[in-house]
Amino acid sequence: MRNKFLLRLARISVFTAVALVTHYLESMLPPLLAFAPGSKMGLSNIITLSAIIFLGYFDAFVVLIVRCFLASIFGNVFGLIYSLGGGICAFVIMSLLYRFVCPKISIIGISVSGAVAHNITQTFIAAMIVQQINLIIILPLMLIASVIAGVFVGFVVYFLVKYLPLNLFIDNNTNLSKEQINKIFEE
Repeated sequence: MRNKFLLRLARISVFTAVALVTHYLESMLPPLLAFAPGSKMGLSNIITLSAIIFLGYFDAFVVLIVRCFLASIFGNVFGLIYSLGGGICAFVIMSLLYRFVCPKISIIGISVSGAVAHNITQTFIAAMIVQQINLIIILPLMLIASVIAGVFVGFVVYFLVKYLPLNLFIDNNTNLSKEQINKIFEE
């Protein structure tokens, strides 16, 4: 029982650490859109979507929350509002789609849906904070950026799922099965 808990904690920790590293590396990149300083590719979403697939919904949610809080402590505390709001909304959308619609919608489609939900949420949060509903005007351009970022993230997750050895994530007591992973690759 203790070994199972420690293994689970180690997996969550590794995913969180990788998410923090990708968040840090992404902070050094220029914005995806020149007029929107906060527009990024969302590389940490690679880890969130991978965690949904490999670790399950609860553990993936823990990775998301811990990553958001740690990134805000090491970076911009004000960004926590945007990060948590967009991240939780994207997490819910991606989890529901993965649970109920995959493989009818591809992992890339799930990623794009999460990216769109993330940007819509963050745009509305920004509009509420600065009390300028006019920020909604940039939403169509942000949605274009969402699709680009979502496709990129989706491709990366697709290849991670396809080529990472499953024995890193599957043990005898885990609910994750090869059938669940293989449903991503069904037509």
